[in-house]
Amino acid sequence: MARSDIGVTVHPRNEMIQSGLVTFFVTTIPLFGVLYWYTASLGIWPEILAAQVLIAVGSIGAIVRQRMVHTTVTDSTLSGNGIFSRRVVVPLDSINSVALVPVFGADPNEVTTQLLAIGEGGRCVFRMRGYYWHPGDLTMIASAIGRPICTPTVALSEEEFFEEYPGSRYWFERNKAILPAIIVATVALVAIIVLAMVHIANIRLT
Repeated sequence: MARSDIGVTVHPRNEMIQSGLVTFFVTTIPLFGVLYWYTASLGIWPEILAAQVLIAVGSIGAIVRQRMVHTTVTDSTLSGNGIFSRRVVVPLDSINSVALVPVFGADPNEVTTQLLAIGEGGRCVFRMRGYYWHPGDLTMIASAIGRPICTPTVALSEEEFFEEYPGSRYWFERNKAILPAIIVATVALVAIIVLAMVHIANIRLT
């Protein structure tokens, strides 16, 4: 978190970046180590290095983008962005209340707090998912907004949450087909990269 003359700014938990770095090194170092070993006599290490650099650049880009994610409260606005979403600016005058809602995750034993800025007609105009933010930062943002804070004690399922708080779905949650499509596309891209490297290395799969 950070305090300044213009308000309060918070950033996602550092553990998110650390987890991404660990995943990157754990998956890429063994893979490329094997490729370099098997292709040492073929003289195609520049192609393999190019693929490794391409993946590293993409990973660095994701980390840079993650570090740009923030939520800020000033004297007049609440603003912020996600790693896959543009910056949103909400005038504080349009916010009637703030809710800190416990919501069950994919694991029935996992409960995270969701911060919602509620506007006209009880509609959500800004949301922060507690999985990515420190609990203390959510409380700080809620206080900085300066509106009545509601803290339900009974956790909701995701469907109950979306029904209870209209407008709280992110863009990728509004259509149930979007997330599976993203997952399939990601898996397909990884498979293509792996197959391309196998072809370059002239490794037989049978």
